[in-house]
Amino acid sequence: MQPRLKITICNENKEPILGPGPYQLLKNIQKEKSINKVCKNMELSYSKAMRMIHNLENSTNKKILEKIIGGKGGGCTELTDYGKKLLNDYEKFVEKLNCTLNEEYKNILSKYFKK
Repeated sequence: MQPRLKITICNENKEPILGPGPYQLLKNIQKEKSINKVCKNMELSYSKAMRMIHNLENSTNKKILEKIIGGKGGGCTELTDYGKKLLNDYEKFVEKLNCTLNEEYKNILSKYFKK
C-alpha cells in the first residue's frame, strides 16, 4: 500500500487553478499540439478547456499557450517556455510531496496495513 495526494493550487477565492485536470490538459496539448484534438480525447468541452487555461493565465499573469497560425500542416498550439517551466515545477512539487507522504506513511501508518 502507498498513499497518493492530488495536489490542487487554488486562488485567493479558493477556486482551483492548477491540479490534475489542468495539468493533464496542458501535458496533452504539449504532446498533441492541438487543443481541439486533446479536448476530444479527454472528452472535455473546448470552452471548459479554454476556461481552465484562461484561469491559469490570469493567476500567473503570463501566457501559458502560444497559437501558431497556418503553415504547411496548418496551425498548432504549443506551451510557452513559461508554461513548460510551470508544468515541470508542478511535477517536481507533486513528486516531492508524494515522497514525503510515503516516508511519513511508512513511519506512522504502515504498521496498520498488510504488507
